[in-house]
Amino acid sequence: MNTGNDKELEAAIDRLLKTLPPLRAPDTLVPRVLAAVTPQARLAWYRRPWQTWPVALQLGSLAAALALCAGVYIGIGELVHALRGTFLATQLDSLLGALSAVHQAAQALAHVGGLVAQRIGTGWLVGCGLIALLSYAACVGLATIFARLAWAQNTQNHNEP
Repeated sequence: MNTGNDKELEAAIDRLLKTLPPLRAPDTLVPRVLAAVTPQARLAWYRRPWQTWPVALQLGSLAAALALCAGVYIGIGELVHALRGTFLATQLDSLLGALSAVHQAAQALAHVGGLVAQRIGTGWLVGCGLIALLSYAACVGLATIFARLAWAQNTQNHNEP
């Protein structure tokens, strides 16, 4: 390793780069950027993504969605109550009985999960969560790399005569 020469080369390149004038953007860059951004900015608020809506409208739409869900939930309960004693009510009761069993099983599993979490300890659970998160990130990264390699190979094959 020749670190002395590397340092000198680095210093010489640094001095040379500092003498260069600053780069200018092409004159056509600003009009192209404005042409791309202007149509999006001119859209009405309801045509833009929900995250860009005014905060009051976001909260209002969220409240409306929650009210709709609550209304459907209450409406189904009232429908079952009104149809009690009929054949349809019997069918719905059996369906709701199955759903109740699933709900009770989920509650039991959640309770067991809580007991396991208490027994194992927080450090172990955080470590497992970090391992899962890192594994997910590695899978996403590898998938991105493979997709880009495949895309580059595909475009290279199409560009060859």
